[in-house]
Amino acid sequence: MIKRSHYANAWSNIVAILMFFLTFFTAYFISKYPLISAFIRAIVTLLVSTVIAKALVFVWNNSMSPDEWRLIVKGAPDLPKRADLLITEEEVAE
Repeated sequence: MIKRSHYANAWSNIVAILMFFLTFFTAYFISKYPLISAFIRAIVTLLVSTVIAKALVFVWNNSMSPDEWRLIVKGAPDLPKRADLLITEEEVAE
């Protein structure tokens, strides 16, 4: 079963990889750096963004309990109101 931490780690890896490509292409095509220099800049950006994203995921995963997480994701449980419980089926059919 995939847990909340797996989703968060996957998204942090996706963000880090996107930062790599963004840095590489902007350094190479827009700033006109040499290929090796642009690649090294992108690798440094990948490492830094991975460390920062993992730290944020760690803090986020430990900031709330599983019950609070479930309440945020799924919302409050749908409980019947007391007045609805007192109505009989015959009254509803009328």
